[in-house]
Amino acid sequence: MTTEERISRLEGAYEQVDQRLGDLTQALGSLRQEMMGRFEALHSEATEQHTALRSETTALRSETSDQISALRSETTAQFTALRSEMNSRFNILLVVGAGAWVTTVGLIVGLYLQS
Repeated sequence: MTTEERISRLEGAYEQVDQRLGDLTQALGSLRQEMMGRFEALHSEATEQHTALRSETTALRSETSDQISALRSETTAQFTALRSEMNSRFNILLVVGAGAWVTTVGLIVGLYLQS
């Protein structure tokens, strides 16, 4: 094999390598564009979901706050009613107890005076 044939073969091999490198460069560029497109789509979807979740969280906070306020009001009203009822019953108990005491003292004094 002569030097010219070797040079010719090397040039052919170089052209093939150059062509393959060009193909790989194109494939990499295409892959990069595809990945950027997918990334953009995923980023957009994630942003939409984040916005939706933030809105839902805000709505739930508001709803929970309203429910807590309603429960506090209801509990305060029930506690006030219970306190009033307990005061009323305690006053009745005091009246009955005082009446029983007066009656007992009256009986003791009456028995003492009769004897």
